[in-house]
Amino acid sequence: MVKNNPFVKKSPTLRTFRIFERTENKILIRVTSKSRDVPYADSFYVEEEWYIASLPEGVNSCVLRVSYNIIFVKSTLMRSVISSTAASEAKSYWVGWNAMIKEKGIEFKQVERQRAPSEERKSGKAVD
Repeated sequence: MVKNNPFVKKSPTLRTFRIFERTENKILIRVTSKSRDVPYADSFYVEEEWYIASLPEGVNSCVLRVSYNIIFVKSTLMRSVISSTAASEAKSYWVGWNAMIKEKGIEFKQVERQRAPSEERKSGKAVD
């Protein structure tokens, strides 16, 4: 659901979950999110990919990797605004999800992807 947007305060969002791969050790899910009643809603949608992998037997946890991409289906001059708003919404969603997990007493450890050396040089940041 879109919240706190300067143009729209709230908008219903349809989320469609599709399982693309399911094996004994992993599950790959793609989630398509389409909002309506927001400006340019027919120009884009957000696609998330959830990769869930089991750890070795005896370990009581799993790995969840979530990535997202904004798919533009029409050209629009508002592309940068849409991209930044969608990124902000995605971050707030996962921050809320993380808080809910912690509230339930489940440990959740977030690990950032390490940058390749070429990316490190471009950003000027060192990687541990």
